Formats: sequence, structure tokens, C-alpha cells
Amino acid sequence: MMRRLMLALLLCSTVAVADLHDPNNRADYLIVTTNELILSYPWITELALWRADHGRIPMVVSIEEVWSEFGNNLPSDTALKTFLHYARLNWQPP
Repeated sequence: MMRRLMLALLLCSTVAVADLHDPNNRADYLIVTTNELILSYPWITELALWRADHGRIPMVVSIEEVWSEFGNNLPSDTALKTFLHYARLNWQPP
């Protein structure tokens, strides 16, 4: 139970304060959605917790954070593609 609580806190803080450019990040299960949906639907965090319980390293990222860090006046789909490409090349292997 304590592990689930700690992971839930980590996932919630990841949404709010994650540095997506940090090369120490690692995940093999990534959920990207809006802040509103993350806050409105607890099953998103529960899914990430379930994946963690089954050996995955999940990360929940808000699309607003992606646009903020990778947008640079790019269309939203290009910003998302840029983020995913950056994460694949620069984050630590899971």
C-alpha cells in the first residue's frame, strides 16, 4: 500500500513539475493527455500504478507541459512528435 501511495505521489508530481528535458527520465509506458483529464479521471493514474505493479516504468505527462517545453510556435502534433523523439533519444533506458 505504501508503495502505491508513493508512486501515486510521484506520478502526480510528475504531471506538475516534471522536466521533460531531463535525460535522467525513464519510462517504458507513457501516458500523454491533458491536465484536465489527469485531474478529472483518477483511472489514468490508477492505470499507471497498475502498469508499475506489472513491471513497467510509467510516466504521466500533460500535453500542456509538452507544448510548453517543446512547442516553440510549432503545431501541436509537431510538438508532440518532437517530444517523443527527444525522449526516445535522450532519456535513460527503462
